Amino acid sequence: MTAEFAFTPGTFLPNGLGRTGVIHTPHGDIRTPAFIAVGTKATVKAVLPEGVAELGAQAVLANAYH
Repeated sequence: MTAEFAFTPGTFLPNGLGRTGVIHTPHGDIRTPAFIAVGTKATVKAVLPEGVAELGAQAVLANAYH
């Protein structure tokens, strides 16, 4: 698996007030702006992956340090 990431810009609002785009990762695409569940401090440990997906999260931000 390659560890290549890329960002494809989409729509830009005037005066830099916002933008859309797609973050391309080896595991799939994330459309931005995006709701991303934060898994630090094990905050999503009791939620099944299906439950996180049902919330609309396209990814989970996690680390291994607690």
